[in-house]
Amino acid sequence: MRDRAPRHPYRAGAAIVATAVLALGLVLGNTASTSAVPVDSSIRVSCGARGGDPATLSALDLAAALVGSNKLALDLDITAADIPDTAGLGQQIDASFNWRAALDQALIDGAAGLVSSISVTNLTGTMLVTGPSSVPSFPSTAPNTSVTPVKGQPGLVDLGVVGGPITTTGGGIITYRVGALQFDSALTVGAPLNQSFDLKLSCSVQGSNLITTTTVRDPDAPIFTPEVIQRSAEAGESVEVDLLGDVITPGKTPLLPETLRIVDGPAGSDATIDEEGVFRLTAPAAAGTYATTVEVCGTPKPESGIPGVDEVQTMLLGANWAGFGSGGLTPRPVAFTLKVGEEETRLIWATDKGLLADPTPQNWAPPGAAGLVGQYALLTSYRAPRLTDVRAALEALPSVGAGNVDVTELRDPATNKLTGYRATYIGARAAQDVPAISLGQWYSVPPQEVLDRIGAAITEVTGSLGGDGTPAVPTALDGMTIPQADKYIGDKLLASIIGGPKVTDAEWQAWVKLRLLDPLIAAAPAIIAFINSLFPVKLATETVVEGEAATPPPPLCAQGIVEVTVTEVADATTVPGSTPPGVTLGPATSQVAPQVAPQVAGTTQARGIGFVG
Repeated sequence: MRDRAPRHPYRAGAAIVATAVLALGLVLGNTASTSAVPVDSSIRVSCGARGGDPATLSALDLAAALVGSNKLALDLDITAADIPDTAGLGQQIDASFNWRAALDQALIDGAAGLVSSISVTNLTGTMLVTGPSSVPSFPSTAPNTSVTPVKGQPGLVDLGVVGGPITTTGGGIITYRVGALQFDSALTVGAPLNQSFDLKLSCSVQGSNLITTTTVRDPDAPIFTPEVIQRSAEAGESVEVDLLGDVITPGKTPLLPETLRIVDGPAGSDATIDEEGVFRLTAPAAAGTYATTVEVCGTPKPESGIPGVDEVQTMLLGANWAGFGSGGLTPRPVAFTLKVGEEETRLIWATDKGLLADPTPQNWAPPGAAGLVGQYALLTSYRAPRLTDVRAALEALPSVGAGNVDVTELRDPATNKLTGYRATYIGARAAQDVPAISLGQWYSVPPQEVLDRIGAAITEVTGSLGGDGTPAVPTALDGMTIPQADKYIGDKLLASIIGGPKVTDAEWQAWVKLRLLDPLIAAAPAIIAFINSLFPVKLATETVVEGEAATPPPPLCAQGIVEVTVTEVADATTVPGSTPPGVTLGPATSQVAPQVAPQVAGTTQARGIGFVG
């Protein structure tokens, strides 16, 4: 056991009792301090058919043909003015957040001019609250609204305030996360279709659903007894307090003596703490009470941290791929590569190629020439990509490495048919964000290159049919059916022969549009869907769980206050009736106070401790 220096006896007992009563009132009145910070978080969600609703699936497939995606993406912008990043035990927190959603701009731009409105109804969402909180979740229902797609303008949906008051129930970290989100939507398509597509959608977060956190001080932290240590001294006297020997005791975990430190103290103070944990301060010349905040920590509790989350990504096979052993021109992949960030795997095969040459972007299906695709169409048949090939290809990437990804099969629970693969990052790549897997090279029968050229041609034709964007001149044919328009043009044409008014250019254009162009434009989605069905759907990749690093346990710390009350002043010149600002007079002084430069007592951000300042 180490030797301890002798303690100074308490002095001026009446002053100490009075100061102790004041300190007790402050401790009881200020059991915790918090620091609030504004929150502005952006979280992306992807919405698909709720419960496999057939009408929604059909409408989303049509949307994919027109705007290139069979999912509706939303960006949630979640804000709050003052969510505390730290809080005390039993403290009430206003966990209210403002939620607003922005529809994916690519969808808005693609739908502009085609879809007259996108309605959003029955929008419900949930915010999850985990950790030491009295409330586990907050449901919310947003008002119905609609968006008119305009190219270049964001489509915004206000979800209102989500959340409410919670009370901390223990030490640890409170997390606020995006939970379930679902809504109904109607896409109203104007002329010539004049049709509404009803969608029932449920949404999942693409990546982390974490909005923000609040850390609650743990009750198992070290203990100061008392929390406010009072001493009285004369000016210039040295004050000592053996903090580790007499004041601090461990909480529920071992004490870390090396963490003992001064957090805050009076201006110009010479306060120190030595290696033995003894606090020393030379009493200032001015009478008053001087507070120094000290802190010590215990070993953090592992269970107070947040475990890391392993990244999970999926690779889904196309629904229209030919069955095992199918050959010829049935839609099927031959080989493909995967990319993780900028790194690309070797070829992953969906056939047994034998002695055929490996495909490349140059030799597979060059325009105007016979490519390698013909040989593969005649001489190979489909088999599913092997799980071991997918895993080995990913492990061969420098950013992944052997043993750092676990690849498993995804199968339809009803038919046991293979539908894709799930990649979970483990080992050296566990508990961290990993770049998304994406499709690299793609070699298929029939070749994707042909489909791309057909798509470009259709886009050019339908775009030209739509005109140059100049608004049509109103005519009498507006709103007519085809038979009504035919009769109007026929009657007017015959009448013009005998001197009646002629058919105007605008009327001819309106009639040709109604008779020829509108049916062609209306048929375009069905034509595109039919052509797409002849080609294998590309391998689809998606991040279903974004990796997150583990959050270490918060420091298990406590704070105390050492107060020194200066009761006498030596060698001071006095001025009758003056009291220096920022100084609390001791009980031994008279109405004649010393005129000295004021000492300002310290401030603190202490959790759970009040003090005289």
